[in-house]
Amino acid sequence: MVEVGGARRHRMTLESGDHTLTLFAYRTGPFKTVLYYMLTVLTFGILPLVLHWKQKWNVKVRMVPCNFESAEYIFIVDNHNSTELQPVLRKTDAVNHFFILFRIVCFQMIPTENGEMKKVADFRWFVYRKLEYIWIDDTYYEEKKDGVSDDDSCWKTSFDIANRIPCRSLLAVSEANFGLTSSEISRKLEFYGRNEIVVQLRPIIYLLFMEVITPFYVFQIFSVTVWYNDEYAYYASLIVCLSLGSIVMDVYQIRTQETRLRSMVHSAENVEVIREGNEMTIGSDQLVPGDILLIPPHGCLMQCDSVLMNGTVIVNESVLTGESVPITKVGNALVENNAYSLSYR
Repeated sequence: MVEVGGARRHRMTLESGDHTLTLFAYRTGPFKTVLYYMLTVLTFGILPLVLHWKQKWNVKVRMVPCNFESAEYIFIVDNHNSTELQPVLRKTDAVNHFFILFRIVCFQMIPTENGEMKKVADFRWFVYRKLEYIWIDDTYYEEKKDGVSDDDSCWKTSFDIANRIPCRSLLAVSEANFGLTSSEISRKLEFYGRNEIVVQLRPIIYLLFMEVITPFYVFQIFSVTVWYNDEYAYYASLIVCLSLGSIVMDVYQIRTQETRLRSMVHSAENVEVIREGNEMTIGSDQLVPGDILLIPPHGCLMQCDSVLMNGTVIVNESVLTGESVPITKVGNALVENNAYSLSYR
């Protein structure tokens, strides 16, 4: 659901899984930027700390409302009233000059509803909860149809875009038994990325800093300063030692959880695919939507969502669905209507 006005609007509502997100478009203003840095100096850094705790205040103090075409930041409010501010990342056809003689224009590829990759000169996206939301404007559509206007401009995840590709296009690829070409693979890798879940370990310094600037420890710093000035040195020193121990334990637990999560989700296997008419073995992280996988007779671990085109398999989905009995899957040889395929992620 999107409000009328599309790219010209400051506010937009969209459905993302089980969540309803309300998006607001903002950009930085020169006057507010200068005022922010002046107040930062005058308050000895207290203002940025307060704005870090209150994202709504941060937006009002530092940002200027705008439309989504010129947005530099997206302020997100979910249905639980949780807020987050994310920068809008951009790849444009901005030129790179090589010796001031050559003009190199870089285009980004986006899949269309017929499964083909289309060049766009202005590719914009933001990341929210590990999902990339891509800006789709009215130029994305192949042709202007009735009802297709600027109102249809909105943010969509790569999952939503991939799910609009009809299954019949994948069935045609499977029947041809030729697979994807190297150019198609490179274009799809550029848009979808690698078929893996990356859990990055945040630096220890960053974790320590983010822990120290929480309201509780900022209050402790203020209290300890007052107690030292009142000559409560032993009491203040004890509080400092306990606070440091608590910070170290919290950071240790966070890092341990990140390491454990990374080891759980990082998994790669060798898979057999058909590309350019040849059978080859590649890493599962190199899979892209549209690849033809060959399932070995002895079975394997599936590292992606897929559509079974031919044959019959027995799948153990207990990890996903909780079903204790393996499920039999049959080939999707006949696809009717406009059934959509599954994304590979």
